[in-house]
Amino acid sequence: MTILSPAADSTPDPGVQQLPKGEPETDLNPELPAAHLIGAWMSGQGLSWEASQEEAFLRSGAQFSPTHGLALPQDGVYYLYCHVGYRGRTPPAGRSRARSLTLRSALYRAGGAYGRGSPELLLEGAETVTPVVDPIGYGSLWYTSVGFGGLAQLRSGERVYVNISHPDMVDYRRGKTFFGAVMVG
Repeated sequence: MTILSPAADSTPDPGVQQLPKGEPETDLNPELPAAHLIGAWMSGQGLSWEASQEEAFLRSGAQFSPTHGLALPQDGVYYLYCHVGYRGRTPPAGRSRARSLTLRSALYRAGGAYGRGSPELLLEGAETVTPVVDPIGYGSLWYTSVGFGGLAQLRSGERVYVNISHPDMVDYRRGKTFFGAVMVG
């Protein structure tokens, strides 16, 4: 009679997978264009985008211009994303009633086959907030964000840019406002 210990049993546990040894494999090819831009306050302009500070980057031919937006160098399918943090102050007691605000953020494309003067909406997100009047008399702060992402077929020469509804309420603190693109195919 032969007794097998659990270590000698050749039947693998269905809940355990053995990872292959060697270098970890990633799905993100370092040669594919990608960009991650972070929101920055520009005096006189409001929301602008930073391409080289903190976590921001441009890779494999992606270019950014504050006046023209993000240009991606190759035709292909891109995952586009945008996240805009918003903050404001509720009205103090005795002031006008709090009104609902609809905060919108949208990604557009322009240029290429779409011509200079005809931007096309690609993705949009919105959030409606209704600040509650502060009974103490000093308006308390509120925070929210609008985030979205999706796939889009882009052509070389097209530019992607962000449009927002309330630039005076954008939260510029680290990690709150950003957008980007990654070529996936």
